[in-house]
Amino acid sequence: MDQDLNQTSRTSSSPRKRRLRRSRSVPRGGDSVSNDQNIKINAAADINGDEVVGSAVPLFTKIDLEVADINGDGVVGAAEFMVYRLKQMNKIDQEDIIKITKEFERLDVDESGTLTDSDIDLAQTNSHIQSSVIPRFTKIDLEAADLEGEGVVGVAEFLVYRLKEMDKIDQEDIIGIMEEFEKLDLDESGTLTTSDIVLAHQNT
Repeated sequence: MDQDLNQTSRTSSSPRKRRLRRSRSVPRGGDSVSNDQNIKINAAADINGDEVVGSAVPLFTKIDLEVADINGDGVVGAAEFMVYRLKQMNKIDQEDIIKITKEFERLDVDESGTLTDSDIDLAQTNSHIQSSVIPRFTKIDLEAADLEGEGVVGVAEFLVYRLKEMDKIDQEDIIGIMEEFEKLDLDESGTLTTSDIVLAHQNT
């Protein structure tokens, strides 16, 4: 499997060491949460009326921050930001998002909202899960998909990984969006917060 994905966050143009914060796991209740996540991602298309034309990049506002927060923990990680921007760039569509999110939920056996080694072990012993997840998602994939380096894979990271496998996005897309994310992440916490957005706007 392609392991370039998780290398991006470690080899970006910024030399600083990123201090990544673990996102809070959000218990899920079946398809209702999946639909909510899909709605939030879909709303990212043009929430503030900014159209992405050519290489133009719309401002990232507090409204964008709220919509991009897929797992509802109050902050936006690198993978969530990437999914949000890819949606704005028309690189991905809702059908892809729904399909990949359902695949993520089948693999998330303990329903913690993240994929871990334990989930992969349990999934590999369940023939129904294995037959419904194609291509297979292994521990090697888990490590490669861990964009934020936390040892677990959230739904946004899983989306980015699968989209890259599907050739919907390429490494150039990932690098460009990661560079934008790191410019906005002024406190170098590995997540975007309201404070980051306020400071970023003051510096423009």
